[in-house]
Amino acid sequence: MKQRLKIKDLFFVALYGVRARRGRAALTSIGIGIGIAAIVAVTGISASGRADLLATLESLGTNLIKASPQAGFFGTQEKLPDGVVGMVERIGPVEEVTSTTQTDLIVRRSDFISEFEGGGISTIVTSPELLQVVGGNLIEGRFIQVGLSNIPVTVLGSVTASRLGINTLETPTKILIGNEWFGVVGILDELKIHPDLDRSVFIGYGVAKTLFDIDKEPTTIYVRANPTYIEDVVEVIAPSMNPENPDQVQVSRPSDALEAQEAADAAFTSLAVRSHNLIKCNTSEVLFVIRTSRTPPSTELVCCRFASLLPFPCLLAIGFLQACYGVRGGRFFASLLRT
Repeated sequence: MKQRLKIKDLFFVALYGVRARRGRAALTSIGIGIGIAAIVAVTGISASGRADLLATLESLGTNLIKASPQAGFFGTQEKLPDGVVGMVERIGPVEEVTSTTQTDLIVRRSDFISEFEGGGISTIVTSPELLQVVGGNLIEGRFIQVGLSNIPVTVLGSVTASRLGINTLETPTKILIGNEWFGVVGILDELKIHPDLDRSVFIGYGVAKTLFDIDKEPTTIYVRANPTYIEDVVEVIAPSMNPENPDQVQVSRPSDALEAQEAADAAFTSLAVRSHNLIKCNTSEVLFVIRTSRTPPSTELVCCRFASLLPFPCLLAIGFLQACYGVRGGRFFASLLRT
């Protein structure tokens, strides 16, 4: 008849085992602690990194759509049809719409610079809603508002301000657009998914008409739509803007960050799976300790199966029992699992 130790006796035997095998107990505890700490660190870093990445992508505008004319099957369209903004506004999931008009006006810091040296800076005629729709921010000053549309003032993109050497508006500053002087009233922060806007200056439609005879004929439309129906809006926006020739409207998403967002989800999910595999590696490391303790193969097999189901409890149980009891601990653990 087999005799089993009582729980009280097991406790004292365990204490004796720890005192008798101090080196093994210390190394096993350190190994398990390092393994658990590594898993917690990897999981925490991945979770925080994922949250930060998704927040950044969301702030860049995953529901933003950009539409502009392009060459179609039957010719090239340089401008969008009249009333295009109203057509887009009637699309159900559309939340905000604004337009810009690209010009060929040269931007110069002063009249000492040649008219042929524009520095790669574009002049864009825009409405006050642009900044809100594209999700931009101002470093200093203010954007083109309703009251400023008819006044010769301008707002600089981040790259434009750097190229012109204008980093502050503490002192009144003017630049030449075409052959007209414009006062600088604002500097934009970097727009990560709109590099073309970073390299531009912005003026209002009123002053563009007065000084340069530029009509309000949009060349680019920016649309904010409900993220749930973003794909549906992308499909219908071109036919809505130009029903006769929808192929002459190029629809893009600076927010193609949506695909990057899905890729991020998949990447971090894969990282979580690899973390689970790392747990199994730690389990194998503990089983190696069992093997070196001459534990029977049956005990190792049972422990391995249990470890694949409950990694953390199994690591602690196996490590503790091996540290305390040696071979007897492995056998006792296996007998518990069999029952």
